[in-house]
Amino acid sequence: MQMLLYDVVACPMNKSDLKSLDFTADRLLMKLFKTGNIEIVTVCHKCFGFELPSVIFDKRCNVNNASENVLRKMCGNFM
Repeated sequence: MQMLLYDVVACPMNKSDLKSLDFTADRLLMKLFKTGNIEIVTVCHKCFGFELPSVIFDKRCNVNNASENVLRKMCGNFM
């Protein structure tokens, strides 16, 4: 998963790109567990703590935005 998401935050991503990454992750789990049932894959997500790439991407973007806002506030105090 880390290889799939390496520096993806630096790239502009739209919803269809994120859905494509989610589809890739779901297909990987389908092949790993030899199932075609998405409900089983969803249970595997929960049991193993596996987050979809779109969720990880959102978390990383929120952290980056929060740190940029803090930096802007700090710099604003000095200007």
